[in-house]
Amino acid sequence: MCLLDQITRDFYRYPETGAGPPSRIPAPPEGRLVETWCLGKDPKGALLACFEGHGLWRYDGKWEHITAPGLPLESPLSLMKSKDGRVWLGYPHNQIALDDGASFQIFGEEQGLALNSVSAFFDAGNLVFAAPCAGL
Repeated sequence: MCLLDQITRDFYRYPETGAGPPSRIPAPPEGRLVETWCLGKDPKGALLACFEGHGLWRYDGKWEHITAPGLPLESPLSLMKSKDGRVWLGYPHNQIALDDGASFQIFGEEQGLALNSVSAFFDAGNLVFAAPCAGL
């Protein structure tokens, strides 16, 4: 499990066993002066973080800005790792990206998505629900 210290902008990764002290992970320079919008794990267990105005980042010993064909350039507002290990990313402007560990699949208005900004996901077994920002 990872937590973010909003004052220092450092992440703290706690051991899976719960025993022992956490390890400190400083945010990349791009994420030190902006809000962290979401936090989670990728399909392989690496730390994911979304920094306001700077997109999606992965930490697996070093920070890497994630880019892929079709992946929105803006920062995700939400992310969730579903029970099957895939990662769902919610973006503004009717966009969802699904990371299955090998590639990203993008969903948008062409696929019938009409939520505006995707702020949350819920894993209900064999279904994943997406929710819009309230009031938008």
